[in-house]
Amino acid sequence: MKINIVNYEVANPWILSKIANKLKDNLQLLGHEVTLSKIIDLNADINHHITFHSYTESKQGIHTLMITHVDNHIKLKKIKKDLSTAKVGICMSKSTMAELIRLGLSKEQLQYAHAAHDGLSKSRKIVLGFTTRLYPDGRKREDYFIEAMKIMSPNDFRFEIMGYGWAPQVENMRTNGFEVNYFEEFDYDNYMDLLSRLDYYLYLGDDEGSMGFIDALAAGVKTIVQPQGFHLDASNGITHSFTNSEEFVKIIHELILGRKTITESVSQWTWENYAKKHLLIWETCLKGENMGVISDLENHIDFVERKKYGIKTTKLLLFSNYIKQRIQLVFNLRKRDSFPAGPRFFGPKNRNQ
Repeated sequence: MKINIVNYEVANPWILSKIANKLKDNLQLLGHEVTLSKIIDLNADINHHITFHSYTESKQGIHTLMITHVDNHIKLKKIKKDLSTAKVGICMSKSTMAELIRLGLSKEQLQYAHAAHDGLSKSRKIVLGFTTRLYPDGRKREDYFIEAMKIMSPNDFRFEIMGYGWAPQVENMRTNGFEVNYFEEFDYDNYMDLLSRLDYYLYLGDDEGSMGFIDALAAGVKTIVQPQGFHLDASNGITHSFTNSEEFVKIIHELILGRKTITESVSQWTWENYAKKHLLIWETCLKGENMGVISDLENHIDFVERKKYGIKTTKLLLFSNYIKQRIQLVFNLRKRDSFPAGPRFFGPKNRNQ
């Protein structure tokens, strides 16, 4: 397939240019001939416009439009007009697609494709911290933690520990690949810095409470502690509580699942899949079929029915948004010098380039 991506973001390339380039690169990796241009190419099978804002109606060739947010009635009217010549509007989300259908656009001319992450961001581990010394009689119940370690992965957790007696556990943790920042002796400055790095402060003992618990809360750190003593007097201070080893292990398991849920929410949002979704849409266009044949096209009726406002009210709000935006535009023009880089429509000031 020969594809021409029309990128109108020329003067100040930003996120749209990134999307255009990522789409181009991944389409090429999938074996297609792709050009990136400022203008349409009538020799291409598909001209894909990023975005609809600068699209000029053309009855020659097959055109598709990237649709970003639609926050005023002028944009809505333009999309309706554009789709009289363009084959498909490709939204950035299911919800925007459903909203446009609700506002009267044909579901046969709408689809969506999720933008992607680059897959390069370093996975953030959950940071757990202890600030207590251990005793030979096991009164601090470190055995709870040793049991929980059986289900923990160095991909999910790292540790900050201060207190005498942890050396054997720390050595074992490091042997198993865990990152551990360990202070055997108490140092006040290091202690305060340590607390600021934590996601969760842990205290396993059952002996009135931990002073570290108080300092952790003062630093805005979540806590995993026993419901005891002055812990109970700190309103909303206990994030997770436990009374035995099984309950503690369950909390750790929930943290693992919670982290996994977050990372998996966009695990399929890759640039390769973004390109593949566009190819599916374009292949459908070339066959002369409408978007209804694509299996994952959904009207999202449940979403639409939950909308707070009716169609007439929504259109009125879109109109009022346009008026507000024009007023803000005039205000920004008058107050240009109050913006460090100037309003967006001017671009950066020379001294900030």
